[in-house]
Amino acid sequence: MVDTLFLPLGLGLLRGTPVSTDIPYLSGSAYAILALLAGSLLHLFPITNLPAPSGPFIVGMRTFEMTDETRKGLFGVGENDPRRLLVRVWYPAEGTGGGKPAPYFNALEAKSTARGLGDLAGVGFLNVYQRHAKTNSYVDAPNLVEAESLPTILFSHGAFGQL
Repeated sequence: MVDTLFLPLGLGLLRGTPVSTDIPYLSGSAYAILALLAGSLLHLFPITNLPAPSGPFIVGMRTFEMTDETRKGLFGVGENDPRRLLVRVWYPAEGTGGGKPAPYFNALEAKSTARGLGDLAGVGFLNVYQRHAKTNSYVDAPNLVEAESLPTILFSHGAFGQL
């Protein structure tokens, strides 16, 4: 931000133009108000990462799509198009696989899901920034060898369950 303030001054000095000693009250005030507004939005809506799980295992995560050929024409697809289901699986992992923690929303989910949920409350543009929050799961991390003895949990959140 400091660079932005001094950039015009530096360019003026390089060009050899005289530096104005007048203070541009109107544009300076508008700039200050916009900077305060942007800063206050970040303060009011902080980007917080999800808390770490309490269990002993690293969490792996995979996303894939399943197709149900028996149910066609559902949810706004063509009359003869099959139903497509996005499935996200979390599992105990052997390690991180060298990856970084997965984002809460990927770029496409931020544009569709996060924006859509935010639009219901009238603040869709604010919800998109959640793509910067990190989870504690690692994309395509290797499976834990001993995991087959652990229980399997199926969770279907239903409408608005991801909130």
